[in-house]
Amino acid sequence: MPRVTVINEDKVIETMGMKSLLDVLVENNIYITAPCGGKGSCGKCIVRVNDEPVYKLACQIPVNSDLKVEIINSKPTCEKILVEGAMQELEATPKLKKLFVTPGKLTNASGGLDNLIERALGKQLTFSHNVYKLLSNIYTKNFDEIALVVNENEILDVKSIETSKPVYGVAVDLGTTTVAGYLWDLHEGRRVASSSEMNQQSPYGADVISRINYALEKDEGTGILQNKAVNTVNDVIYNLCSEENIDKKDIYQVLLVGNTAMNHLFWGLSPVSLGMIPYLPITQRGIENRVKELSIDINPEGIVRFLPSIAGFVGSDTVGAVVASKLKEDKNALLVDLGTNGEIVAAGNGQMLACSTAAGPAFEGAKISQGMQAASGAISRVKYENEEFLYNTINKVLPEGICGSGLMEAVALMVKRGVVDRTGRILSPEQILELPLAKRVFKGDDGINRFTLAFPSEGKNSEGVYITQKDIREVQLAKGAVAAGIKVLLSELNIDIIDLENIYLAGAFGNYMDVESVQVLGLLPKIDKQKIIPIGNAAGAGCQMALINEEVNEEVNKIISRIKHIELAANPDFQTVFMQSMYFD
Repeated sequence: MPRVTVINEDKVIETMGMKSLLDVLVENNIYITAPCGGKGSCGKCIVRVNDEPVYKLACQIPVNSDLKVEIINSKPTCEKILVEGAMQELEATPKLKKLFVTPGKLTNASGGLDNLIERALGKQLTFSHNVYKLLSNIYTKNFDEIALVVNENEILDVKSIETSKPVYGVAVDLGTTTVAGYLWDLHEGRRVASSSEMNQQSPYGADVISRINYALEKDEGTGILQNKAVNTVNDVIYNLCSEENIDKKDIYQVLLVGNTAMNHLFWGLSPVSLGMIPYLPITQRGIENRVKELSIDINPEGIVRFLPSIAGFVGSDTVGAVVASKLKEDKNALLVDLGTNGEIVAAGNGQMLACSTAAGPAFEGAKISQGMQAASGAISRVKYENEEFLYNTINKVLPEGICGSGLMEAVALMVKRGVVDRTGRILSPEQILELPLAKRVFKGDDGINRFTLAFPSEGKNSEGVYITQKDIREVQLAKGAVAAGIKVLLSELNIDIIDLENIYLAGAFGNYMDVESVQVLGLLPKIDKQKIIPIGNAAGAGCQMALINEEVNEEVNKIISRIKHIELAANPDFQTVFMQSMYFD
C-alpha cells in the first residue's frame, strides 16, 4: 500500500493507489489549490515530489509507490470572506420558537397531557414518540410549567423550566467558494455570532460546472461532495459555538441558501439534470429534513432547511438577495450578484426577470494565470499616477498573485491607458504611449505579450505577478456574459439604461470592486455612480431575515412565483449581444 508523506502537513497517508496525488490529498483534507478540478488545465496544484528539482501537477501524478510531497501553493491566510450584508431590521417572529406552557394536572376529564398542552396553547400540535417520552419524564418530576421547542406545529423538544436554555438557529450562505454562518438567539431575536470558512469542495473545481462534472465522472462523487459541504457547515457551526461558548445541542434549526447546484450537492442529490441541456433541477422547492438524517452537528431533533430556488442556475442565494435588497416590480432596478457564478435580477414595469450568466470564476481570481482568492498577498488595488504604477496587497505584504478586484482594476487601467486595445489585445511596447507602462510589457514563454504588475524582485513569486493575454480573454468572457445578460433582461422589460433608478451589487466581488473600473470595462451600465449600491452578502442577510421572521418566509414563496426566469441561451439576440459586449468600448 503506497504511503504519501506530506512535508507541509507533517502527515503520512496510506492509500490503495489507483488515484491521482490530488485526489489523495483532497480526500485526506489537505488543502491544495485546484480551480480546474484536476483537469490539468489551470496549472495551480503544484508540488515537488521526492525532492526533485522540478515542479509537477498533483492532478497528473498517479500514486503507485511511496512519495514524499511538498505542496508549493500553501493554504491562503486571512481570507477576505464577506459576511455582512444589508439586512433590514425585523421583529423576531421565527417559525421555530420556544413556547412556555402550564398544562395543569392530569384528571379523568383531561384526555391526556397532550390535550392539556393543546388547550393551553389554543392550537393543535404534532407529538412524536420521543416527545411523549420527554413529557412523561418531566410530568413525573411534577414540573408545573414546561418549555416546548416548536417548529410551526411540530414539537421538537421538551424542557423543564429549570433546565430550559435559549433556543438558537443558524443561517448559512453555502457559497461555491466560501460559506458564511450566523448564529441567532431565536427567542430574543438577537444575532449572537458570525463566522466563515472556505468551502471544502473548492479543490474539486472553482465553479459549479467543475463540481457537477466531478459528481458525474467519479464513483461516489456526489457523496464525496455532499460530505465536504456538510463538513464545512459543521466547521462553521463549531466556530460559532466556540466563539460564544454555546452548546451545539441548543441549536434547533439550520436554514441555508445557495445556488441550485450547492443545494443538490448538500442534500446528496445527483446533479446530472443540471449538467445537461436544458439544465433543470430535480427540485426547486425548499427541502426540509431532520438533522439526524444529515449529520449536521446540532440538536439531534433539530431541523435543516434550504430555501427554494428559482431555476437550474438561479438559486436560493438570489432569492435571499432579492429579500435583502427589497427589489420590487414597481421600481426600475437591477440586482447583480457577481461571485463564483453570476446572477442578475431586473425589475420594473410590473415585472421581475432573472437569469444566470456563464461568467466563470474570473471575478474571484480563479482560472487566471496568477489569480488567487482575496487572501494575504493578493494584489487587490492598482493605480497609475505621476507616471508611476502602484498597487496594494491584502494585509500589505509582498505580492503573491492577484484577486478579482485587483484584476478588474488592472485591466481597466490597461484599457484606459492604451496598453490593451478595444479587442482585448495587449499591445507591444512600441505601440504604448505611456513609457512607464510600456516597460512593463514583455513576451512570455509562449511568445505572447504579458503585462507585469509586480516584478520578481518585489514579491514572493519568482516570476513576479503578471497578466497574460489569456487572462484578458477570461475577463472579456466574464464581463461580456454579465453585460449581455443585463442588456437582454432590460430589453425584455422595455427599460432603457438611463431609466435605471438603482443597481444593487451583491456578493464579495461586488462589495470590494471599484465601480469606475467595471464601468470602464463595460461590465456595468454607465449610470451615475451614486445609483450603484453595494449591499454586501445579501444572500446571507436574506437568509437571516427568513430565519427570524415568519412573514419573510411567506414572502420568499411569493417572490419565487413572481420572478420569471429567462434562459439566455434560448434568447435569439443573446449571442450577438454577448459578442458585442466582449469589446472594451
